[in-house]
Amino acid sequence: PDIAAELGRVLPSFARVLLGVTGAEGFNVLENNGLAAGQVVPHVHFHVIPRRTGDNLGYRWLPGAYGAGRAAAIADELRRLLCDPRG
Repeated sequence: PDIAAELGRVLPSFARVLLGVTGAEGFNVLENNGLAAGQVVPHVHFHVIPRRTGDNLGYRWLPGAYGAGRAAAIADELRRLLCDPRG
């Protein structure tokens, strides 16, 4: 948790420098976790990808939809586990 918090604290400064150096208009932060998500290197690392309008990178999140009540059930279970890790 401490390392993740430090990453969160450093990211805004790093992103400002990245945007200045590259002249990019924005950026994506990507972390692939597990083979199904495209993880190739077996440790946690983040990709900070500079972006420009019209860059045609092609990475798009294709949102789907849960069945009725499924998103609420997932949110409830996450809250339960995060608030009481013992379950």
